[in-house]
Amino acid sequence: MSSETNFVASDIYNGATLVDALANESLDGLLEKMGCVDKAGIYVWLRRISPQNARLGTPGTFLEWLVESLGRHQGVVSDNLRHIGRMTVDLGGSALSPGKQEAMKEFSSNFELLKDYKKALSVFDYTQVLYVGESNQLHKRLGDHLRGNTDFAKRILALGYAWEELGLRVVVKPWCHI
Repeated sequence: MSSETNFVASDIYNGATLVDALANESLDGLLEKMGCVDKAGIYVWLRRISPQNARLGTPGTFLEWLVESLGRHQGVVSDNLRHIGRMTVDLGGSALSPGKQEAMKEFSSNFELLKDYKKALSVFDYTQVLYVGESNQLHKRLGDHLRGNTDFAKRILALGYAWEELGLRVVVKPWCHI
């Protein structure tokens, strides 16, 4: 006889909200709201695709954001190849051509079009998974990430991401409590 377990994922929490909660010593309360205190579970860090509103202020700030976002490296994959050597692949990072930059600068001079562009990009917010983790003590592990005490946090910050560009989603393991 098998029983079915229903898994419920938390809402997506913006990384900046989590870092603010850490700074204000209210992270435990937020994690409790997420159902993570003294529980085991699986979590994912996701990337927000759309620009912040501050990046929409002028055509120049939008274009700067776009060039930065498209050119950002997503990571490096490196592995040893037995008896041959080591292979490294650099993921992401593509520059806009000068012609496309000029077209986007002209496009972004229309604030209404710019708002529509952000709205269109927001459809893809938090769909790109950057990291999947599992922990028997979610609240402790998530705190470690936010304090920059994990390899993931060091790597993601070194790639130029800010916590405000990331989101967190959690699924608590109902069968495994501390």
